[in-house]
Amino acid sequence: AAVCSPPPAKEFADGARKATAMSKQPRWADESCFEINRERMHAPLRAYESREAALGRRLCDELPKSRWILPLTPAQWSFALSACPSAAPAVAGPSGFDTSGWGEVHVPRSWEVADVGSKPIYLNHRYPFKVDPPRIPSRDNEVGSYQVRFTVPSSWEGRRAYLVLDGVGSAATVWVDGVEVGYSQDSKLPAEFEVTRLLWPTDGRPPVRAGGLEHVLSVQVLRWCDGSYLEDQDQWWLSGIQRHCYLYSKQCELAIRDFTVNTDVAAGGDTASLAVEVALAGSLVDAAGSHELASEALHASGARVRASLHGPFSISGAAGLQQPLPSCNSAWAETLGPLCLAELPETSHWATLRRAAGPHATDPHLALQADDAHGLLSLSGAPVRARGRTTLQAPALWSAEEPNLYSLVLELLVPRRSAAGQTAAAAAGRVDGDMCVVDVETCLVGLRSVSISGGLLRVNGAPITVKGVNRHEHTPEGGKAVSWESMLLDATMLKAHNFNAVRTAHYPNTDVWYDLCAAVGLYVVDEANIETHGFFCWGDEGILAKTPSWRAAMLARVTRMLRRDKNHAAVICWSLGNESGYGPTHDAMAAWCRTHDPSRPVQYESCGGADCTDIICPMYPDVALVRAIGSSVQGQNVIPNFGPTRRFPNGRRAEPRPLVLCEFAHAMGNSTGNYAEWWDLFRALPYAQGGFIWDWADQGLHKTDPVTGRHFWAYGGDFDCERHDGQFCINGLVFPDRTPHPALAEVKHVHRPVDACLLSFDWGAPAEGGMDAWHATARVRVNNAYDLCSSLAHLSLDGTLEIGGVAVGKLDASGWGSLRRGLCAGDSGQLELPIACSLAGAPHRPAEAYLTLRFCLEQGTSWAEAGHEVACIQLHLPPPPPRHVKQPTGAVIAFSPLHTTELADSVEVRGCSASGSFRLVVCKEEGTIRELSLDGRPLLAAGSAALNLWRAPTDNDVGGPLGESFPRHEWLAQMQPRIHSALTLQPLYLRAFYSSVGPFFRRLGVGPLQSWADVWKRHSLHRLSRHAVHVSVIEQSDDRVVIRCSCEWRTPWNRVRARHSLLLAVDATGSVTMHNSANIRQREFPWEAPFSLPRVGIQLATAPELLEEVRWLGCGPHENYPDRATAARFGIHAVGADDLFTPYLVPSENGHRGGTAWLALSAAGGAGLAVSSSELFGWSAMRHNARALAEAAHPSDLEPDEHATLCIDHRMMGVGGDIAWGRAVWKDYFVPKGQYSWTISLTPFRRMPTAPPDAERVVQAEAVLASFIRI
Repeated sequence: AAVCSPPPAKEFADGARKATAMSKQPRWADESCFEINRERMHAPLRAYESREAALGRRLCDELPKSRWILPLTPAQWSFALSACPSAAPAVAGPSGFDTSGWGEVHVPRSWEVADVGSKPIYLNHRYPFKVDPPRIPSRDNEVGSYQVRFTVPSSWEGRRAYLVLDGVGSAATVWVDGVEVGYSQDSKLPAEFEVTRLLWPTDGRPPVRAGGLEHVLSVQVLRWCDGSYLEDQDQWWLSGIQRHCYLYSKQCELAIRDFTVNTDVAAGGDTASLAVEVALAGSLVDAAGSHELASEALHASGARVRASLHGPFSISGAAGLQQPLPSCNSAWAETLGPLCLAELPETSHWATLRRAAGPHATDPHLALQADDAHGLLSLSGAPVRARGRTTLQAPALWSAEEPNLYSLVLELLVPRRSAAGQTAAAAAGRVDGDMCVVDVETCLVGLRSVSISGGLLRVNGAPITVKGVNRHEHTPEGGKAVSWESMLLDATMLKAHNFNAVRTAHYPNTDVWYDLCAAVGLYVVDEANIETHGFFCWGDEGILAKTPSWRAAMLARVTRMLRRDKNHAAVICWSLGNESGYGPTHDAMAAWCRTHDPSRPVQYESCGGADCTDIICPMYPDVALVRAIGSSVQGQNVIPNFGPTRRFPNGRRAEPRPLVLCEFAHAMGNSTGNYAEWWDLFRALPYAQGGFIWDWADQGLHKTDPVTGRHFWAYGGDFDCERHDGQFCINGLVFPDRTPHPALAEVKHVHRPVDACLLSFDWGAPAEGGMDAWHATARVRVNNAYDLCSSLAHLSLDGTLEIGGVAVGKLDASGWGSLRRGLCAGDSGQLELPIACSLAGAPHRPAEAYLTLRFCLEQGTSWAEAGHEVACIQLHLPPPPPRHVKQPTGAVIAFSPLHTTELADSVEVRGCSASGSFRLVVCKEEGTIRELSLDGRPLLAAGSAALNLWRAPTDNDVGGPLGESFPRHEWLAQMQPRIHSALTLQPLYLRAFYSSVGPFFRRLGVGPLQSWADVWKRHSLHRLSRHAVHVSVIEQSDDRVVIRCSCEWRTPWNRVRARHSLLLAVDATGSVTMHNSANIRQREFPWEAPFSLPRVGIQLATAPELLEEVRWLGCGPHENYPDRATAARFGIHAVGADDLFTPYLVPSENGHRGGTAWLALSAAGGAGLAVSSSELFGWSAMRHNARALAEAAHPSDLEPDEHATLCIDHRMMGVGGDIAWGRAVWKDYFVPKGQYSWTISLTPFRRMPTAPPDAERVVQAEAVLASFIRI
């Protein structure tokens, strides 16, 4: 067969080559040269062999098993790393590089995690090289050289071949058999090159063997290039071939080169329209030479494109994502036609662009080249098109809640008698009558519409709530190379935790991610690979968007993203990038998107309310700003500047726009507080529709401590980098291995798509069985909180009635079956739930009555199995009447008289009861418990019951990478924006000066900004010492001994910070009731900012083995804090020692459980200690103390203490979660200075109790101390 020569236009990208030749800079330091010989972007092409193969594809196959696809990855490639471009090897003839002495790396993978000697660098916004655009340092710029051999099947002869590098960072030069193929920048979109001539040379080619011809692919990748100035995202700077590489083959004469699918849904959803446009290219048209001759050639060819739509279907069961797509009947089939030539851009197109930019935007004509050198105006590079349109009746619509899909199959048919038909028939192509199928492509189709109306973002006409998260492509094993399995895990975990949206922060993802999102039901904000945040130190974050020489490079990143992803139903919005300031280029990009895809809105954060964004999408706004933006057009048009580097223009739109926060709820370490309050605010505002949490996963990398051999997750600075931003990349809701943070449970609960509230509860009358059995009735209102789901028929309901954590009744949910089918999105209905109850085994705790409702999936989905809990809601019930409550037994417990011995340094109390022989020793020097033991086994050690006011600072407490959170003084609070602006103004030495001396001033307490950790350190809360200790026995009898301890807690400079009084009452059963009174000094000066203590409570030193088995009645089972507790369920929970500690990548305060009434700790099957109180308390227990947590850089640095630390907290400050570098904790969750008093009881036991004690016992024990308490 004749070899197909590529069209002359594809020889080289002439404009780019001329620019390179004229430039004095190498092409990797020239912003005008970002591609050479690169194919125009198009929808992903897979060259299926037949319609059956296309319909039977599996989503887990990133590349189909087709004879027209040749995967080159995953595989081991030869690899060599050079220190700089001048030291990089050169291609040496047809054999490519001389690879003798080279090693191997797995491709795809970031080479910094491949153990080749390159260090990963993490920087938030700073560039890792000297900022001098477009120049890049020629030294210290590593170069990775790759090489692999491959064999092209002989069946490819006579066809065109294309090489695809799906993602290479940051710039790549490609050779085949030593001949340069091309050059590409943009780390996050494919680089495609036609390599036909190189695979099948016309002159002197060797005879084709049956197995094909062997070739050598050589790729040289620079770590940094001028394009790196556009890729300054908050992530690790990682390099190399980070996505798959492959070749595919297409019919030479005519083939599908691109296709576009547009859908729309009529009002009411009764019909949906589908429009298909297919772009064709091949030698048939290339050889024509003119439009007229091309038209004649097309007509004579008899070629046709047949389109068929198959479905609908939805994928059931997680295994369904790894199986062939469900077989379905054809919903529509049509031969598209006739084939026609594409219209060339005309002058009138500028008017369209001008209108799309908006009436107040800069003229896009100024930003786009008139000659369109980079093909920015035309939709497709292929000159031939076929179009078709249909309307479907009663369609199955796609949304995140009901992800119904169809498969669109496109078949190119040519007459069997034609040259193309004969070639295809000879290659065993599919024959259909007189026509032969020569090319097949497919894609998933979701019938849906996206619009903005009435100031709200709508899908299929209905307003949606965006329960989203920002997601980086990151795994600890591959760096920026992510496997399909890791993507599947992310997608299913997101859905299982009630997310419905994801932002591809801050670049387009690998294309299979979008199919996964469509299959499981996730909306996608597709973001261009543009961020220039590092220029804020220069005084203008948007300098490149204002520089004409950078426009083509920026525009190419947006246009190529849209061209590739235009057919994905999951994509509901285009984003112009992230934190790149604002300039005319943004108006041009927005205009281009609106012109070429009017079916989706465009968003961009760093322009405020300017016309280039259809959605107001600020990041990390405060509550006041959200109220202003979410409630009026005026608030949307005037958005305050964050500083001189980000000057937002005022908007002038008359119509309101949706408010969707592109980033909020910064989940760094122990964080994500206040999240429920944010959603209360969103629901209260007319235009607020949610937002995207920052972010999904901790960006940790694998590392092993060379000294201890322990594994840990590394962050910035762990690879001996001089410049880094520490743990600021560790801000996910899951750990690097996707183990959930405790905060993820809170997010899932806040996002719940179904809710319930209690209308009434009737405890009823006892049944015939007596007082231990009765029938109660609950009336609840159930709300369908979905946006589009037409019913709740997919959810089952069950629940229990619990008293004191013990289940005493199971509800009858038979009425749910009829109610759930009639509850449309946004509707609510009343449900009556009969409950058969029994008091057997329930403690006497009537105030702790709860009705727990669980809504679960009735059938499996693509993201969860049947029975998965979608929502759990606890309703606190009024206490039952006395006749319904099991009364305390009042049993008499045998005991012997107490023996008290008072020595010079201690007071000792001994006794014997049914629980065993106990011993309590109180230290007179410290005013604390020195020992509490049972049968000689120590339960508490020295230092127990000391006042505890400090915690190991969380990332939010520390204040982010700069250690700054909020103004030190009240009057500075109003000036904080001006302070921030002053510190970021040019000249640069002002900021450099503050950055260097700021930490020093903060340590002295004289800086304008401070963090909570600074405040607590200034008050010496972490190193207070006891003074004026007094211990005395104030009552002594056979059945009770009361001891009073008091002391002052002073700073190293002898200033009193707190006074603590402790009353200990020991009774003959061995219980120790402790009444605490703490007077913590008020703030020293009235002009100081509001102060909050980290906590108020006591600390106990326990035997380490007591953590082996822990059981409590309270909120759990996961870690929770006052501002992150809505998901914690009240009940009896049990965990082991390992589950008490949350291994945040930077150790800090963790493991707190609040809302607790009773706590029991014991060695496995042995003696232990119970803690109880009449008022709820918080607690944490772990093998490490707070000081060790604060000093450790990683959990692997921690060594178990001699004694475990048990903290019993009366009050705990919230953890916050808005931002780490500002006011993270809301004032409602402060712990102010002042007077605090609380009482707890410690009870030794021989065997772990199965249920808490009756409430009356606790109250009676505490009442004993009432007469001794000094008011």
